[in-house]
Amino acid sequence: MIVILFGKSATGKDTVLRKLRDEYGYIPIISTTTRPMRVKEKQGVDYNFVSEEEFLKMIEQDSLIEYRSYNTLVNGVPDTWYYGVPKFAPIKGENFVVVLDLVGTEGFLKYFGNKDTFIVEISTDDAVRKQRAIRRGSFDETEWQRRLADDEIKFADGEKFRDVCIENDGTRSIHDIAMQIDNHVKEITAR
Repeated sequence: MIVILFGKSATGKDTVLRKLRDEYGYIPIISTTTRPMRVKEKQGVDYNFVSEEEFLKMIEQDSLIEYRSYNTLVNGVPDTWYYGVPKFAPIKGENFVVVLDLVGTEGFLKYFGNKDTFIVEISTDDAVRKQRAIRRGSFDETEWQRRLADDEIKFADGEKFRDVCIENDGTRSIHDIAMQIDNHVKEITAR
């Protein structure tokens, strides 16, 4: 089963992924990106960080399940960041987890179909999201406002993709959220 986690910026998707990996043995599907590495991120663990040239070559070679680009501001300077997931063959009997946006989710569904996917929207209040974004470092208010506006547009159709929506506002532990997801997966695979 491939669990797809999606949600707006700073909803805790990566934290849920790490909990599913560390406590439940899910195999993380690592996305590739051209964005700069954040403090405490590790190459090959959080993302595969590559140059724009390398990423464009991956597109050219048709080696990605899905990819997308984001126009962003870094310290007031416009930039474009690319994200994508390299093609792979899931191992039968294993559970995988990946963090995607809706474009990526659609790409995965086209590539793998609905049968072996479970799609979870992680939702969080905007004020909580902003505090989380500030805590993870290199916060830029202009970029945050751009992301808020962009998220409203990009996630407007989330309901039609998700199998379940889970609130991650800090009142429940990440362990409880991961356990809820794992229980859903166990129910589905037991059928």
